[in-house]
Amino acid sequence: AGPAVNLAVAGLCLAAFAGMVGAAAVSPGVHIAGVVQDAPAADAGLAGGMTLPQVDATPLPDWTTFRSYLDTTHPGQIITLTTSDGATHAATLASPWDSYSPQAQEAILAGTPAALAQCEAVLRHPVTSGPACAEEMQTLSFLGFNPLQPDELTFLSAPFTEGGVGFLRLISLPIGEIRGSPVLSTYMPAFLEAPVAASAQGFYWIGATMLFWLFWINLMVGLTNILPMAPLDGGHIFRDVAGGVVAKLSPGMPEERREKVVKVAAGAVSLFVLAAFILQIAGPYLAQALT
Repeated sequence: AGPAVNLAVAGLCLAAFAGMVGAAAVSPGVHIAGVVQDAPAADAGLAGGMTLPQVDATPLPDWTTFRSYLDTTHPGQIITLTTSDGATHAATLASPWDSYSPQAQEAILAGTPAALAQCEAVLRHPVTSGPACAEEMQTLSFLGFNPLQPDELTFLSAPFTEGGVGFLRLISLPIGEIRGSPVLSTYMPAFLEAPVAASAQGFYWIGATMLFWLFWINLMVGLTNILPMAPLDGGHIFRDVAGGVVAKLSPGMPEERREKVVKVAAGAVSLFVLAAFILQIAGPYLAQALT
């Protein structure tokens, strides 16, 4: 009953959260998901969670418009970026070639398949050779931030439309926050406009964030509680099921012996689950130490 209540509350909170986010509209402008370290965007003071509604007094309704504008600029040019709060940031453009390490530049000049594929992604057209790619890259402008496209936020309001991938992204948001990835509490309100008055926007997103955490905590508690590990509810369920299975397979087994078999099986499974937890926490550090 305990895990069932947790999972039911999680489902209700998720439905309410998805409804609130789905009712919001993506705000106009170019949304920054993250900036490249030591790139012109970072040097200009831009950071993840910011929205750029204009550049050099030119309105920016979306990323496509901004990319077209960058195509008219050149490395070394200074552009003025305006954020949604009205602040301005002067950025001196570099070239994509300057953003690569010496090893990556050598790979491009050598024309390795992976490097040429990267060239095509940056130049947005097929390339014939590494040197040609390097030459063209040095003529293009590079600002150095990762834009967040509007469709990348659909998993917040429709987590089950991507074959389960959206749901996994949703429940991993707190983990991403710890690792410095886009965070729910900062990026969602910054990139979305709630269907309420401007004075009530803050309360709207506080409510949505509370619903998310109620969903996430109840889901984690419910899933943890059904693990077949003592003293969790799942451990008791496992003992009951295992006892019933042993009783059916060996109806003549003495009750005392049956209890002992079930106890040993439950203890082994509990130790296995505990080892899995420890391995997930210590595994990455152990692998790093071994390599």
